[in-house]
Order: sequence, then structure tokens, then C-alpha cells
Amino acid sequence: MQTLRATLGEVAPRHVFRRESVLLLVVLDVLTVAPCLAQSAPEPHAQAPAQTSPAPEPHAQTPAQTSPAPLPDNPPLADEEPSLIIDAEDGAFDISDFLSSRTGFLPLVMPVTEPAVGYGLAGALAFFHDKPRVVQTPEGPRVVPPNVTAVGGMATENDSWAAFAGHMHQWQDGRIRYAIGGGYGSLNLDWFGQGDAFDGRAFSYELDAWAEVQKLTFKLGDSDFFLGAKQRFLSTETRFDAGNSPPPLGSQLGIQPAELDGDVSGLGAVLTYDTRNSLFSPTRGTKGSLGWMQNDELFGSDFEYGRIDAEVCQYVPLDETFTLGMRGETGYAGENAPFFDLPGVNLRGIQIGRYVDDIALTLESELRWDIAKRWTLVGFGGVGWVSEELDELWDENGLWAGGTGFRYLVARKYDMRLGLDVARGPEDWACYVTLGTGWLRD
Repeated sequence: MQTLRATLGEVAPRHVFRRESVLLLVVLDVLTVAPCLAQSAPEPHAQAPAQTSPAPEPHAQTPAQTSPAPLPDNPPLADEEPSLIIDAEDGAFDISDFLSSRTGFLPLVMPVTEPAVGYGLAGALAFFHDKPRVVQTPEGPRVVPPNVTAVGGMATENDSWAAFAGHMHQWQDGRIRYAIGGGYGSLNLDWFGQGDAFDGRAFSYELDAWAEVQKLTFKLGDSDFFLGAKQRFLSTETRFDAGNSPPPLGSQLGIQPAELDGDVSGLGAVLTYDTRNSLFSPTRGTKGSLGWMQNDELFGSDFEYGRIDAEVCQYVPLDETFTLGMRGETGYAGENAPFFDLPGVNLRGIQIGRYVDDIALTLESELRWDIAKRWTLVGFGGVGWVSEELDELWDENGLWAGGTGFRYLVARKYDMRLGLDVARGPEDWACYVTLGTGWLRD
């Protein structure tokens, strides 16, 4: 089955677990994944065109001149509905028809496996306002996701929790896209210092944050580019655990007193590009994004600084069973950025927030091997750097991490694969439940 090209690239959430905005990342996860669950599968009982019709069902009428297909040993009853969790094509466990059969509300449950907050669970209720639509383009069919609203929450083993709500809307066959999300979170985290200033020692703190973000983008002509604006607001309160005997605020801790309680508010621009042939498991194509955000007193911010983030993912098919993925990501924050909004190394195997500084760079590759129709083995590895100055970035020792994992094709009609990754970083092992590629977390 040909996979329709995804059109949600610019809103696919990055699991860059930036500490003050975990609740926004979860809500964007829901808003991205939920409509994608509806986007490429046909209705379970839809009539297919004659030239591509599958073999007739045992109880279907066949033309007189055609010999009927042999009956199975246990034919279904005339009024028996097809299974929603078994694929009629190969008899394997598959939830494509279940996802295609839902109407209105859809419950979602997602594990939280980020080491920064420990293991936990996120749940949400998504409401689809309409059905997905397919539009024809010179490059082939593309899917316009439905408008969706979601509410939910998350909790983890270290007593971190969050509640959120969000909405995503499309106009003009997806040429205009709008997303908004917000909520409240109470997160128990660790501060390792800027540039690992404490040589691996961590100081625990609790961060309570109200957060809101929205983005509006427009398709540029008939190209694969989208350009638009982004707005973000954060209101935070931070308390360090005195039991850990943290250094005094200021230069010793690397955090000024004003950073403990304050507001961050900014406006920015975003440019995205996406030619991937699948959202969940691409085998070819490019996904890129470039974003700039200016936080200023004019917008109600207590901190005045700029932030730039960029990412490029490239997928190359090596043959029918092997796919090579390559990713580069970088971030820069101005000198007045608060400690909770510094860019950092983003690799499986390294706790998010473990290595942060004014400048961060991450390079990673991933090799996928489809060993069977439904099973895939994955190997990945990468390196990251953080630095206070650009000319000092390459002077720092690289932070390496890598690992392996597997995927199971859990929804064939959506090309959706679910699996587990185990990774090792400089300090410890980590485990991740992964939907699609390891970079859908982006």
C-alpha cells in the first residue's frame, strides 16, 4: 500500500524536554498524533476502485464468469463484523481498523519515559471536529488532518504532574494551519549547572509553571515550505531543595535570584520544510525547521533575550529493507536567558537538561532494518556539544550516546510502528517507548 505523504511536519512535536514546557510538549504530542491516527487509512468498509480491488470477501458476490474464492475453514457469519484488531491481509495484530472506526471522541494513553522526570503516564481525550480529507498535488496525494481539540494530563514516579488543553485547526485544504496549547505543570527536576559546571553533581528543584504557546503558518505557493509566526508565554516559580545543600544563588549556582520567579513572553517566526513520504516511519525525504523567538519587556517578559532553534532530518533508502536517517539540531539562547530555557544536547541515552549552555549542537544517525513485514530492528548513535561561545564549541569534548531497539508495525494502513529503544549515554542507561522513528519526538 502506498503511503500518503504526511502534511503535519511543522507541528510534529519535538520531545526536547525543555523543563518549563513539558506540559506543552505533551499537548502538542496529542494534537499531532491524534489527527495522524486518522490521516492515511481508508474507511474500513469503503469500496476500493475496481482496478485495485482486493480479493473478494468469502461472503461477497462475485461475477458469474469468475470462480468464487475458496471458503475458509471457519467462514464468518453473514452479519459478523470484521475484527478491529486483526489485519485481514495477514492475520496479525493490527489496530488500523480500530483507529479508523472511532467517531467524535478518541481516548489516548502514552507512556512517559524521559529520565528527567522518571517513568509515568500521559492521558488525553481528543475530539475530532471533522474527517481528514485527501487533496491531489503534482507530487501525489496528501492528507489534510482533521481539526482536533484535546484535554489531558500526565504524572510520573517522581511526583511531577501537568494538566493541559489544546486545539489545532486547518483552512484551505491545509494551506493555513493554526495550533494553540497551554496548561499548568509542577515538575521535580535536577540542575547540573551551565556547561556541567558541577562535574556531574545535581541539585534538585521544583518548578511550577503556567505555559501557553500558539503558532500560525501559511503554505508558500505550491512548495513544501510553510512560513508563519509563533508566540509563547511562561510564568514560573522555582524552589531548590535545601536538603541538597545547593550553592548560594548567583555565580556559584549559576542562577540569579530573578530567575526563580518570573515571566517569559515572546514573539517569533518559524519556517518549515517537509518532503517525507511518511510521518511515522519515513524511508525517504527531508524535514527541516528554523525558528526565532524574541522575548522582550514589550511583550510582558521579565527577561530580554533571543532564541534560535534549527533542525534538519534526512532519510535515505539504502535498499528495500535498510533506511539511513541523519539528523542535525542546534540551538542558541541570548546571554540574558533564564536557566530553564537554555538549549541542550538532545540524544537518546542522555537525560534532557543534563548538558545545557548558551549554544548546543546535536548530530545523530539511525539505521533501520526491516527484518520482516511487521518487525524492524533499529541502531542509532550520536554526539552533542554545549558551549558558552561559538568559537569554543569544538574545543569541548563530545558527549556520545547510542543504542538499539525494535519496532512493530502496529497499524499497517497508517505505516505506524511502535517499539522500544535502549540507549547508553556518558553516565547511565535509559529506556524509551517510541512511536515511529526516534525523531518523531521532535
